[in-house]
Amino acid sequence: MIKGEKDSIVTISQNPRDGIGEIVGKQLLTEVDMGNNLNGLYINYLDIGAEIGYHEHHNEDEVYYILEGTGIANDNGAKIEISAGSVLYTKMGSGHGLKNIGNVPLKFLAFMVKH
Repeated sequence: MIKGEKDSIVTISQNPRDGIGEIVGKQLLTEVDMGNNLNGLYINYLDIGAEIGYHEHHNEDEVYYILEGTGIANDNGAKIEISAGSVLYTKMGSGHGLKNIGNVPLKFLAFMVKH
């Protein structure tokens, strides 16, 4: 199977996870496409100055892979600057958040692994 961004399911969220601003999410692969414990594959665009509020994961792990831009990740309470090539891995029972501090949308891949 080959899919592109043009084939994705687009979701626009305001104040994601009680954060600020807007994020555009494009679901490239769905659970049905994958047929495993992955909860789909997404490419996300976090607006300049926008933030995904801190939240915890109780039934899954989540991975963000930063493609473009600069942000501050809240990794279970530790705030760390991240940029293209960084991976933010949040295990089940832990929490995270993400803020775009750059001058371009923060573009990242995301997927969750269900337990």
